[in-house]
Amino acid sequence: MNTLGRQSTAPAPASADPITFEVIKNAFLEIAEQMGQTLLRTAFSPVIAERLDASCAIFDAHGEMVSQAEMVPVHIGAMPYAGAGLLAAIPPETFEPGDIAIMNDPYHGNNHLPDVTIVKPVFVDGRPAYFPVARGHWADTGGMVVGSFCVDATEIFQEGLRIPPVRLYRRGVLNSELLDTILLNVRDPVDRRGDLNAQIATVNYAEARILELVGRYGASTVARTVEQIKAYSESRIRRGLARIPDGVYEGEDFMDGDGRTTRPIRFHVKATVADGSIALDFEGSDAQVQGAINAPISVTAAAALFAVKSVTDPYAPPNAGCYRPIQLNAPPGTVVNPNFPAAVASANSETCYRVLDVIYKALAPVSPLKCAGSYGTMSSNVSSGVDLRTGKRFIFVENYCGGWGATPETDGISGMKFGMSNSLSMPTELFETMYPIVLESRELIQDSCGHGRRRGGCGVRYRHRVPEWAADVKWTVIFERTETAPWGLDGGLPARPARIYVEHPDGSIEDLLTLTGGRSSSKASDIPLQVGDVLVFETPGGGGYGDPRGRERARVVADLLNGYISEEAARTVYGVEVAPGELDETAARGLVRDPRG
Repeated sequence: MNTLGRQSTAPAPASADPITFEVIKNAFLEIAEQMGQTLLRTAFSPVIAERLDASCAIFDAHGEMVSQAEMVPVHIGAMPYAGAGLLAAIPPETFEPGDIAIMNDPYHGNNHLPDVTIVKPVFVDGRPAYFPVARGHWADTGGMVVGSFCVDATEIFQEGLRIPPVRLYRRGVLNSELLDTILLNVRDPVDRRGDLNAQIATVNYAEARILELVGRYGASTVARTVEQIKAYSESRIRRGLARIPDGVYEGEDFMDGDGRTTRPIRFHVKATVADGSIALDFEGSDAQVQGAINAPISVTAAAALFAVKSVTDPYAPPNAGCYRPIQLNAPPGTVVNPNFPAAVASANSETCYRVLDVIYKALAPVSPLKCAGSYGTMSSNVSSGVDLRTGKRFIFVENYCGGWGATPETDGISGMKFGMSNSLSMPTELFETMYPIVLESRELIQDSCGHGRRRGGCGVRYRHRVPEWAADVKWTVIFERTETAPWGLDGGLPARPARIYVEHPDGSIEDLLTLTGGRSSSKASDIPLQVGDVLVFETPGGGGYGDPRGRERARVVADLLNGYISEEAARTVYGVEVAPGELDETAARGLVRDPRG
């Protein structure tokens, strides 16, 4: 097994005084957060500027993370592998002031091709001491389909342009030939150049702030404090793990298929907790598959870190110290660590969720976070076509919300993103202003929750209509949980799975399994749509916790009033009969409020 974080064998550094420690710790966190704001406020594409699909972090000379902005967990958790890949390809001693590197290749430590990473060394006393990183999801990086999410890809070569760790700037001078090559291989190069410029501005900002911090406190004090910061986070995660009884816990779950067949893909983990550490062994997971759901080791590690941190100490400062108590065994050649040149594009949006879910499932009996299964899919979709109002082609990327799992004390949250995404949904007004697609409705799905003493959250139904001012519209859909439902716990019921279908103007309906010729109920590339077609996404709900018959009558009535459940579910699942007119009278008197507040 490999330990995710570097294990220091050097003596512990002399401690900074508590005030200096707190100031420097929070200064690094604030620099990372301001990097994020710089990137989001200067990016061209709505994927970054509106959906916030980007992340920023700062690494030290060892390639270890010092701080991160609270942005996209799957980006951040994978970044240490990108840092290691960068320093392996470009040794630190070869960097010079003004250099800026670019990369996106998963086989050099990145997560998937659309997430382009920019890194700049910050020199202190003549040596590169810190590496601010700005990662942004580019709406397209070339490849077989618009958006670079190709369900039909069987090799990474088909997914888009691969950029190994390479210098984009040398001594402050742009390598224009390299940039021209990159922009020649992507769709909508104007927006891609704008996003790249935003990322470069972000790392330049970080450089200035880090040098200011070092100038104020001294290079040695800051360096010693960085080691303290990592040790502090490590100690907090170990204390959290110590609250979980030592033992071996196992979990298993499945994905719908790889997009090329409907054969379920098995994920298995054995979690061994002992002495303030945890070993996660994925032996027994399926071999890598043909389709693009294989998870690079960086993505598997990101999900592992998120799972462990969330069940131990969510508020520990996020840095390399959080990784050190975690050992990971992801056998090469499996779906959680594929061999080159396996296709991997969808792992960042879907497979990471299944890795997360299977760890949660294993630890559920003993974890402080006893949560039923959440909707378990990033629900990615990419639309493209021509806007006849402008004559220009468009590319739109979005992820959807679903229901969270219930806990012993709380109902699951409805219609919110969960886990590895943490990005926002595009506002409807902006969506319809920028793209020639009509969002007819966005609504919670009644009875999509997993019923229980504590109810899971509800999934969401999205209806997209192709209007007469759009042409050559194609849709790529990458979903999960159409075949395997989010599970319930302790007698709670599973949630309603996802469903995807097209309503044609003549009233006929085709589900995704039909549209793909039986290949997949959850994934498809370049589905052609005609004017008047309505593409409908129904995301899963969250699993329930506890026997539904134990739910308080007042909560059942509140769920009825809010439309979360039907009267039939209240009667047959919860055993609650509602007299005619009771709901109207209860609502009029204001006797029951939504228990969520």
